[in-house]
Amino acid sequence: MEAIYMDHNATTPLWAEVLETMLPYLKEGFGNASSVHAFGRRAAMGINEAREKVAGALGCRPEEVVFTGCGTEADNLAIKGVAYAHCERGDHIITTRIEHHAVLHT
Repeated sequence: MEAIYMDHNATTPLWAEVLETMLPYLKEGFGNASSVHAFGRRAAMGINEAREKVAGALGCRPEEVVFTGCGTEADNLAIKGVAYAHCERGDHIITTRIEHHAVLHT
């Protein structure tokens, strides 16, 4: 019997196209994109190119695309961003007890 992985909330297998696109950065194009050295500049160029492609697909400006390292970071950024942007409307957020900890603990 073939096994089927169904926990895509925790992790998801890479598409072949994504792996192919990422391999140059994983092998030799790695670097801290915030650094000024050649490795960092090359990594920053790759991130900026990816941001432009995503923005084009979504119909938004590249500066509106934010990459996060995980779902928890994305949840925090979204919830806190909306909360701080609307803090004049109140000082609380309403949710349910069944939310993921990344949402509840934010």
